[in-house]
Amino acid sequence: MDETVIEFPKHKVRGSLPVIRIEPEAYADLAEEAERAMLLSGLPLYRRGNLLVTPAIREVDGADGLLHTTAVLAEVSLPYLREFMNRSARFERYSVRHKKFVATDPPEETGKLILARSPQWQFPEVAGILTAPTLGADGAILDQPGFDPKSRLYFAKLPTLPFLADAPGKDMAEAALADLVALLAEFPLVDDVSRAVALSAMITSVCRGAIPMAPMHAMSAPEPGSGKSYLFDVCAAIATGKPCPVITPGRNSDETEKRLGAVVLAGQPCVSLDNVTSVLSSSLLCQILERPRVLIRLLGGSKLGEAEAHTTWFATGINFTVADDLNRRTLIGRLDSDMERPELRTFRNDPVATVLRERGRYIAACLTIPRAYIAAGKPGRLPKLASFGAWSDLVRSALVWLGCADPCVSILAARDNDPTLQQRTAFFAAWPATDQGYTVAELIRLADANDGDYGKTEAGIALHEALFAIAPGSKGAVDPTALGKWLGSNKERIVGRRKLTRATAHGGVYRWWVGEQD
Repeated sequence: MDETVIEFPKHKVRGSLPVIRIEPEAYADLAEEAERAMLLSGLPLYRRGNLLVTPAIREVDGADGLLHTTAVLAEVSLPYLREFMNRSARFERYSVRHKKFVATDPPEETGKLILARSPQWQFPEVAGILTAPTLGADGAILDQPGFDPKSRLYFAKLPTLPFLADAPGKDMAEAALADLVALLAEFPLVDDVSRAVALSAMITSVCRGAIPMAPMHAMSAPEPGSGKSYLFDVCAAIATGKPCPVITPGRNSDETEKRLGAVVLAGQPCVSLDNVTSVLSSSLLCQILERPRVLIRLLGGSKLGEAEAHTTWFATGINFTVADDLNRRTLIGRLDSDMERPELRTFRNDPVATVLRERGRYIAACLTIPRAYIAAGKPGRLPKLASFGAWSDLVRSALVWLGCADPCVSILAARDNDPTLQQRTAFFAAWPATDQGYTVAELIRLADANDGDYGKTEAGIALHEALFAIAPGSKGAVDPTALGKWLGSNKERIVGRRKLTRATAHGGVYRWWVGEQD
């Protein structure tokens, strides 16, 4: 079975539907009547930014022989909208031949107008679609199928959960944690921090309804086949009932942003950026992770769509790092099987199959841990991680309360490996030991071994290396345009206690200083 199903409610007979008569000079009135009929019908129509969407549910056969549910928020096209119009009202047009109003199809022009007047839509706004219960902002369990007006989440075909206590104790949280830790038994996680990142990924993907913004969870390894993607398949199997969907970064930033935007607009519960090479950097991804609402460029055009970002993001790669602003938004764990060919290693158990057989049990475990922490009064609550306060309270602090490592420690390690930070640090360290300011041209000339004595010294050589790493030009020269842009983008940056500043322009030329902070 592989069929897309829209969950239309059982409907009354055609004769009992409201009647909308198509009359001359009623162009705007027809659109208002049709929209009102669809609103009153209870049909699953929602707005997402300036898009009209509906939950699209698919049941697919899994390798384990079970049916698995997958769901997205599908954009409603004009033909599809006319189906909704037809299901919510009986349209009639006057027939001269029959001298009375007779049934007809919903007018295409009316459907076009409804789709075009998004600023006036009265349809409820949907924030995302889930196939697992989650927590509300108040810590209550959201487990009723259909649309939840308070969270603005749509819940599709939820699995049955075991009994959950109203106020679980710490012993219940410890038992729940043991269930999750058991799923990680054969993954070669290098340390307790990496294990905490994996546990956080599991809990975050289920409890996302209570978390406005969540950091990205990533796994890096020195060799392919170490289990990075499979670990996030386990997380997705708990949250969605299927392996984790993946996308790859594009060949350029525009292509990457289109792929990220498509995921957000579809309301995917979780997605992994798979096989990241070298350095991951994306200003849009930073916004998606940190902001509750983002503007997304719609595919095939220049129009922007606004939407809430409720996706749980994962990333995998070989010895990859995250750069600059993405650094503090990403938790990176590490796997290392200590083998030349880790892909030849076989798991004795199948944690994804284990989850799919008893999915309700593992969803309950992910819900129990933060709920028990809330019931205990949030003891030992850690300082909030900037932008991710709710996640820090419900997931991070709860794990540390149960004796796990702090997953945020991974941010410090990732920061040390950030090539942009290393580049900036080398530049600050190589700045000449003088109070003098320099133009771009003067700085390049100072480091030139063929243009003065300073360039021949160790300090001059270090300065040239730092400048060339920032702005490599041809034949070993420093590119002045690229260096000027880099200085402008790093203005007012601080490394250690030193700050890069710029003097007022004279004749369009800036002077730059690196000086000690007071």
